Amino acid sequence: MHGIVSLLDGTIDHSLQKLGAELCAATGLTHRFKTIRPYIPYYVSCTYNWEQLERYLHECASSHSAFVIQTAGLCIFADPTPCLSIAIVRSPQLARFQQCLWKTFLRISEYPPLDYHPEHWIPRIEIPLPGLDEDKLARVLPCITKQNFRWELEIAHIAVLDIEAPELKVLFQLPLQRPVE
Repeated sequence: MHGIVSLLDGTIDHSLQKLGAELCAATGLTHRFKTIRPYIPYYVSCTYNWEQLERYLHECASSHSAFVIQTAGLCIFADPTPCLSIAIVRSPQLARFQQCLWKTFLRISEYPPLDYHPEHWIPRIEIPLPGLDEDKLARVLPCITKQNFRWELEIAHIAVLDIEAPELKVLFQLPLQRPVE
């Protein structure tokens, strides 16, 4: 499984490393922030036309300029197992960017999950806590209620990741290069 994503900067990485360590200490979970850099997923597929992928990634990067997003706080996805995430405000600019990526990469991939269709996509930063279940989630929540999850983040790159590798592997990463008008 490979994802079209934006990797987040070191400040967020450090904040989430610290948060992961606190949550693991409170719950006994093992966190994976040491091997997984935080990212925003836009599109995921099992199969791509690899000959065209890099060209399309260059086209997307050159047709978009960097932009700022805002997080909206914590969210929990409960199906099939709990997943803790930081919700991102779905601004018109972010929605247009993700929709462009969907349309572009749908042409060269197979079987993308419908969760990434622009009408269903929920922008988020997942907090990777393997083994999180309902009991451990109940222990995690008191640890995070006083945390501030309202951040402004710059989206300045687009990347392709192997998201199933034990350590996330960045296959391509390009800066968003369109000049600001």
